[in-house]
Amino acid sequence: MTEMMRQLGGTCVSVDARAGSEYELAIRMNRLVLSGGKEIDIADMCFMHEIHVSQIPRIDSDAAAELVAARLIACARLDDLRGCREMLATYWRNHHLRAPVQLTRETRASLELNAAEAWCALGEPVGATMHATRAFHLDVSSAVRLRACSLLALGNGLRGDLVSAREYLDICRTSTGDAPWACASSYTLALAHILVATLARAPHDLLRVADALGSEPDAQDFELYAAEVARAQAYVCLGDLDSAIPVAVGLLSSGASRGQAMVRALLVSVYADALLVRGEPRRVLAFLDGLEGTPDYARVRDIRRAYAHSLLYQDREVLRVTQEYMDRLGGHDPRAFIPLMMVRGLAFHRLNDEVRAKRHISDGLRVALRAGAPLAPFSGLAATDFLPTLRYARKISAEMDDYLDEIVRFLGGASGDPQLSYVPALTVRERSLARSIYRRMSNPQIALEDGVSVNTVKAQLGSLYRKLGVHGRDEAIQFLQARGFYYGAPSPYPEAHGISA
Repeated sequence: MTEMMRQLGGTCVSVDARAGSEYELAIRMNRLVLSGGKEIDIADMCFMHEIHVSQIPRIDSDAAAELVAARLIACARLDDLRGCREMLATYWRNHHLRAPVQLTRETRASLELNAAEAWCALGEPVGATMHATRAFHLDVSSAVRLRACSLLALGNGLRGDLVSAREYLDICRTSTGDAPWACASSYTLALAHILVATLARAPHDLLRVADALGSEPDAQDFELYAAEVARAQAYVCLGDLDSAIPVAVGLLSSGASRGQAMVRALLVSVYADALLVRGEPRRVLAFLDGLEGTPDYARVRDIRRAYAHSLLYQDREVLRVTQEYMDRLGGHDPRAFIPLMMVRGLAFHRLNDEVRAKRHISDGLRVALRAGAPLAPFSGLAATDFLPTLRYARKISAEMDDYLDEIVRFLGGASGDPQLSYVPALTVRERSLARSIYRRMSNPQIALEDGVSVNTVKAQLGSLYRKLGVHGRDEAIQFLQARGFYYGAPSPYPEAHGISA
């Protein structure tokens, strides 16, 4: 390996003079990425990463394009988000090369694919899908098509478009002949599976992906990290918060030294969602405030912050936190747009602004239906208040009514539906609350005994009611009594079986 290119006295070593190892290394890295990328040496990526943008002033040949493509992949996989942004801004404008040049189809495909991965690393799905689509239509080889489809699946998963993401996952599966959860062909594919299963609230799919990633004989640390994040998300979907939170806390304690930014952002969502479902919005706010304030993935944090304020009935704060995103987001990014519309619609509903509430809820649900009817955006909402807002979207279409019924079942508020014949798995906190309401304790009394605020008690009780599929204390106690939860506990009042509000 020759001496790394350096600026000398304000001049740069030209690309044409670089017939040595930099160009050969770039070619090798780009070809390895197409084959799955597992054999790329970390030292090679670090070497390529150290080449400064100023040393490749423009893409004027295949050699320069190969170097730019290799440095892009190095920045993306070494988690240098600033470097990704700098490279993309230097060589592209509005997703088109600043200096158009005749490149071979193979080189252009490699450049477009690595740019797509850089956009994925930044959490920007529009750029990712645009570049991957161009590479796909170049139709250079089956390897290029496979990687393009895997990036399109990941990009659409980041967007929240379940329909498109699943279509591209099916193409990848057909191309490779892999079993549905085999991840050996691509780490990118594994991430796409995780995002799709998260949006669809499919815990068993998440566990299969986690097992497939973790069982790879040559699995790297970032892959094991992603597997554990998928496992934590599966526990949240299953309602096993006592298992999810310790896994998430253990991963968070490793800081930014493990995993990639995209997966760490997903972990933030997993942990915040677990706390929201458990009814601890103040803890969510404290956790989010303690995160490092970087511009990348700020949207993920602010959406969870809005949900926490919603559970605390701080509706004007919900509108303030989300307003800046409403000014620039649209239906092209359903993963962010849908939860923002839902939480803002609920805030307007509580503030008695029915016109805006109806517009936000109905527009958000229309986008959600087109995106494949995900259930993830509704986790963490105050179900008792949110369920009545679904009337705004009733009778739009038969398909919409079916989706609304699915949301109602997901939130556990389907009146008239048969209740569970057993008590679902309750957390330690939920069991404590169940006993407190059986003892006829008021919310202030529970707050005083447990050392929390009254608002926290309200939020946690809402979480308990949602899990049981009931609408208040009376129904909760009757539900638990009928299933033997209070067996052996002394009745606090003779009329315990007919409790008044």
